[in-house]
Amino acid sequence: MVFPNKERTIDIRIARVVQVLTTKEHHTLAPIILSDIYRALTLCKSGAKFFEGCNILLQMWLTEHLRHHPKFMQYGHRRDNFIKSYEERIKDYKSPEGVEAWISHLRSLIASHIEWTLGWLPVKEVIYMSVLKSYLMLLGLKSAQLYAPQRVLRQLGRYQVVPDDEDLSVQVIELHPEATLPEALIQLIWNSCLYLKDDTQVPDPAKSELDPGYARWFEKRSRVDDAPEPDPRRPIKRPHIQAFDDKIQERLGWGEKEKGYKATIHALEESLRNLNFEKNLQAQEAEGEKKSLICENKTLRAQFQQMKKASEAPVRSWKDQKIIANLMERMQDYDSILAKTEKASDKAKEKIIQLNEKAKSSKEHQVIRFEEEMAQFEKREGSLDTFKGSAPCTIGRNEKVQQRTLACRY
Repeated sequence: MVFPNKERTIDIRIARVVQVLTTKEHHTLAPIILSDIYRALTLCKSGAKFFEGCNILLQMWLTEHLRHHPKFMQYGHRRDNFIKSYEERIKDYKSPEGVEAWISHLRSLIASHIEWTLGWLPVKEVIYMSVLKSYLMLLGLKSAQLYAPQRVLRQLGRYQVVPDDEDLSVQVIELHPEATLPEALIQLIWNSCLYLKDDTQVPDPAKSELDPGYARWFEKRSRVDDAPEPDPRRPIKRPHIQAFDDKIQERLGWGEKEKGYKATIHALEESLRNLNFEKNLQAQEAEGEKKSLICENKTLRAQFQQMKKASEAPVRSWKDQKIIANLMERMQDYDSILAKTEKASDKAKEKIIQLNEKAKSSKEHQVIRFEEEMAQFEKREGSLDTFKGSAPCTIGRNEKVQQRTLACRY
């Protein structure tokens, strides 16, 4: 069903490939299936009678695009099994019956009748080409086919531009014992994929939005150059017509040679591009090393400046800071005590001054009182001396009184 052959049997060698790809993490059969489908389509276009690919998946893909949805679609990644739900999704689609009906239906289709982007397809971030090539390479069981997503961007919810006009058929590799498979190039192509982000989506992914020149490009790439087979019922050509046909055949021969020349030129151009790519890689590596050295130099300079500042103003340890804080706190306490002491001293001085003034006043008052008493005493003594008529005694007493007075004053 997935990998059919002409004998309508199953190649048991495929079982090992399927087992490896389905049991290991981050592995998938999708590239192999797509590669075989593309190879079978190419062979059938050339006249092969047996479709050597998974025609069921191809039919499901075609039906999904022909089943138009006018309602709003929710695009994004979900964990549903869309193969199991396929029958439920297409139950309202009436497909044509018979070859002639299908041909008529396909010829009558217009862009608005096609569902360009499938509703279950995750289109938030898609691969559209590689840095090295305009295509990707899919490894199949019998060939390595080329896949160019930029040619079908509207199926990925993007605006369809005119892609590179390159004949990809000359790059297909048929696998046989003598074939050379460029595994390193294939891995390099896949490792250098380019992505289209979410902001590149068109407003309505279901509708077709494309460049006007894309239709001309598509018609050019879809043209079949195979010469028609002669019709035995037609009469023999006249000589001048036969000569004209001979010239046409000669031109076709030159066209085949030209294709060979173009293939050689293309191979040489590929070699030149690879050399330029390697040269650019080396230049980028050298530029990266230069930038790395510049950054390291700046970092060392910054560290040197920090060390210089640290040497000029050394950072104190936690223990030193604690000691300094304690000393500052004690200094503040001493300042407070000193202020209180000075205030108390000022009060004591004021009190001493008041006491001195009070003592002085009391002393003067006592002296005055004593002088008054002494004056009274002298007055009494004078009257007494007058009465007795004893002058010497009076003089002696006056000297004693003066001595007492001086003693009281001092």
